[in-house]
Amino acid sequence: MKKGLCMLAGALMAACVLLISVLAPALSVPRFEQALVKTVNMQALGISQSDLSAFAAETMGYLRGEKDAWQPHIPHTGVPEAFSIHMAEVKAAVQAAPWVIALLMAAGVALLWLGGWQRRRALWGVLALMALLALVLVWAMADFHSFWMVLHKVFIRGGIFPYGEPIMQLFPLNLFFQYIAPVGAVAAVLLAALCIVLTVGKRN
Repeated sequence: MKKGLCMLAGALMAACVLLISVLAPALSVPRFEQALVKTVNMQALGISQSDLSAFAAETMGYLRGEKDAWQPHIPHTGVPEAFSIHMAEVKAAVQAAPWVIALLMAAGVALLWLGGWQRRRALWGVLALMALLALVLVWAMADFHSFWMVLHKVFIRGGIFPYGEPIMQLFPLNLFFQYIAPVGAVAAVLLAALCIVLTVGKRN
């Protein structure tokens, strides 16, 4: 029983770390702007790099709660109402994320305490989630389209829009692919730190 609690504690702590690993790169204005410049066909949209910079600042400012409304100023590109609703849902999820992270960490610590602080058992929980993450990363690298579609159908059901929509040209699929490497790098560092914390000191 206690061993299982400690393994679950490790998995919850690792999930907390993974959420941080996604949020940190995803809410970075420079990274979003860089991804836009790499993947958006500016000539086809009739926009400039300064337009993309303004779009990046507006979008990240909205998602981070610095702006009450999302009002991108992109020439010749309208924003469908359904997409505005989707962005509001994404913002709500982003704003709730710190609370989810805090709850996951608190639950992890509580379960580890209830399990008698068996940190090596907690480490097994971390490693199990890391193995699952590795499989997901391999899938995303091999077939990002199917990964992205399943992600939306399961977790973001209102986030699938026709590629023909002008606004979707500012969110090409390849844009999100650009985040795999930075998210993976942050996750690797934070998970390694978590593993070190669970292995140093008294072993049990």
